[in-house]
Amino acid sequence: MKQVSLLQDLTLFLKVSEVLGTFPALFGFYSTQREQTDGKRAKRLFNLRKTVTN
Repeated sequence: MKQVSLLQDLTLFLKVSEVLGTFPALFGFYSTQREQTDGKRAKRLFNLRKTVTN
């Protein structure tokens, strides 16, 4: 029963934050940060692969 109330709290929080406009901003910030780190990791792997093949 506790999980159900937690889920309700989460949906309520999402609704409230959506209305306030904070959630999209936070999510956008998080996704851009993550893309940057993923890009760096991909570059590092690519460079590593290049050095291994040469």
